[in-house]
Amino acid sequence: MQQPSPPDSNFAPSIQLHYEGEGVQLRADAPHPQQIEWFPRYKNEWNNTQKILQVILAANVDPKSACISQSLNLPRPCHGAHLIYPRLDGAWFKADGYIWRKRKNNRNTREDHMRLKVNGQELINCKYVHSAIVPTFHRRIYFLPDSTHVLVHYLNETPSITDDTAEEIARTIKANNVLISLEQLSEQLDPICKHFFICSNSQHIVVLSA
Repeated sequence: MQQPSPPDSNFAPSIQLHYEGEGVQLRADAPHPQQIEWFPRYKNEWNNTQKILQVILAANVDPKSACISQSLNLPRPCHGAHLIYPRLDGAWFKADGYIWRKRKNNRNTREDHMRLKVNGQELINCKYVHSAIVPTFHRRIYFLPDSTHVLVHYLNETPSITDDTAEEIARTIKANNVLISLEQLSEQLDPICKHFFICSNSQHIVVLSA
């Protein structure tokens, strides 16, 4: 897959993209921006379509922003991770280390496609994938048809532990025919469900609060 190369250093955008809470860091090659788009590193709820559009447009205008990741966030982005990547071939940033649900042929990842509206117009393409292990964990990729960047968001919609958590995970693993070791399961769960640890007996896997 195509990997990104560093953007041109001589660039002075009128709109700059900055991390939320870190203030404006003026660059030597750019004047004070006419507009600033604030970008949170983590977000524990899905964005509305207006915010998605603003972030993608700002990234297109300001490709030198420190908010844009030029390499994969590995080993695995955690719950709430909010990332911007150069689009390039549209696939290189999907190699995130997670096990996602497969299509019925059990080969390709099941990727649901949607078109999202802003002010009544379909402007944003969205690709959804769903964890094959934790049923409430999803990845959404947002982009415009002609955009040079994508917004990627990972979210566990029910991050709290309940009495049914272990059973739900066990059912999901079985339903998706996932065959992994206990160590591999721990690697999958750790960034999704912080404060978990795993133990097992001969019959089932138990997920407990740390």
